[in-house]
Amino acid sequence: MALAWADVRAAVVGLGVPLDDLVVMGSAPLLACGALSSVGDVDVVARGEAWAQLAARGSVVSGALGDAMVDLPGGIQVFSGWHGQPADAVVASSTWVDGVRVGSVDAVVAYKRRLARPKDLEHLEAYERWLTRASS
Repeated sequence: MALAWADVRAAVVGLGVPLDDLVVMGSAPLLACGALSSVGDVDVVARGEAWAQLAARGSVVSGALGDAMVDLPGGIQVFSGWHGQPADAVVASSTWVDGVRVGSVDAVVAYKRRLARPKDLEHLEAYERWLTRASS
């Protein structure tokens, strides 16, 4: 599934919980800044009541990197934190893009370097190309 930024934004808004308590993470911050043209899914960190409401919509499991996670329809994964960082800290380091909170690009680049999966390396190359274009 190839999702453009408008698709990701619509999916997040469509969750129907306070947007102040959600942060788009995963590869989507690279999409939001223009470094990627699409992503395959939507990763969201939720805090407080937003987490409680979204967690109640599915089965909560422990994510591969330790945070609680729930799969929702439409390729949306909602997490209680991000790579061991609590949701409040993720929110604190986020910025607003088109009316939704987006995670720190620096944090995304750091975790993609750490994980170094094939898709992460592709995304890092795309980000480096984007940086080169943006600075010229």
